[in-house]
Amino acid sequence: MKFIKKLINLYRESKMNNELNGAISNTTQRNGHGK
Repeated sequence: MKFIKKLINLYRESKMNNELNGAISNTTQRNGHGK
């Protein structure tokens, strides 16, 4: 069970990080600093 909980936590963290990175890249693109 602990292993599954770890997997769920990792999945949640990566999902949150992906959303954060997406928001940051969107902001940089709006500011003209994006690629």
